[in-house]
Amino acid sequence: MKARVLVADDDAGVRYTLRGLLEDDGLTVEEAVDGEAALARLEQEPPVDLVLSDLRMPRVDGMELLRRVAARPNAPRVILITAHGSERHAVEAMKLGALDYFRKPFDVDDVLAVVRRALGMVRLEAENERLSGEVNLLRSLVFVSPSMARLALLIQRVGPRDVTVLITGESGTGKERVAEALVRASPRADKSYVRFNCAALTPELAEAELFGHARGAFTGAVRARPGLFREASGGTLLLDEVGELALPLQAKLLRVLQEGEVRPVGEDRSFPVDVRVLAATHRDLPQRVAEGRFREDLYYRLKVVTLQVPPLRSRPEDIAALARHFLARHTERFHMPPVPLTPALLELALI
Repeated sequence: MKARVLVADDDAGVRYTLRGLLEDDGLTVEEAVDGEAALARLEQEPPVDLVLSDLRMPRVDGMELLRRVAARPNAPRVILITAHGSERHAVEAMKLGALDYFRKPFDVDDVLAVVRRALGMVRLEAENERLSGEVNLLRSLVFVSPSMARLALLIQRVGPRDVTVLITGESGTGKERVAEALVRASPRADKSYVRFNCAALTPELAEAELFGHARGAFTGAVRARPGLFREASGGTLLLDEVGELALPLQAKLLRVLQEGEVRPVGEDRSFPVDVRVLAATHRDLPQRVAEGRFREDLYYRLKVVTLQVPPLRSRPEDIAALARHFLARHTERFHMPPVPLTPALLELALI
């Protein structure tokens, strides 16, 4: 696939020259008349790999464009085009995150050298990110399939972002393992990681378990408990089987997500919490929303990012890898000598 470059310059002649030069070098080129138009294009699909921006432009100049692009998640890299004698601005731009720069009037060979070097770095960063994501996920899941490799890359990108993630997939596909990989890729990795199965308790007990309760709030509450949200504060809370949560609890969960505070059962005050929430379900939540069994506002609050875990039948190339993993694990557990995975044995695994 061709790399996609966005050229932002208020000079139509410069845009025309750079477009021809880069297209002749095998790149896909788009144009923006200034920094504001460039920012609007970056909100759209398909993504841009590299931005070439003039330093001086009306409305949004090159430095402001660089600042605003650098603040975006998964931002493309930026090369600035500077006028002769603007080296001081170029140095400042590099400190702000510009990948490189070249001067106007520019030499064709210099431009191509800068762009080729930049795209090489972009490809290398993307490959490192992909491999890092696969290594991270391999600690939890065993796979060789492209579909799981794509999931690993998404985990590596989403993990560091402090956003709510909804993990979907059939029972047994490894949603909890994906949650563990997200936690490891997060800045909260060294903080509390608390898991709660929303289907395990009655609504009354689930409320007390999640949000806490005061002493004497109900029969058997002989002492106060902070609840899982407060226990996980500063870290991560996984709500497994979130589709089974009762409607009254859904309203209270929505309030926690919106306001960042919990009110324990029997308390007349709320407590602030700082928790990253991950949610997992094998249910079709849009269908449950349509049936009135799941709050639509909570659904959209949970699915800031959605990760779909593919079932094993859609990635049969992973079966042999899984068979080898479990064979080695259980022979070690039962102190048996290694057992080779012969074709006949693998055929049994495929039945």
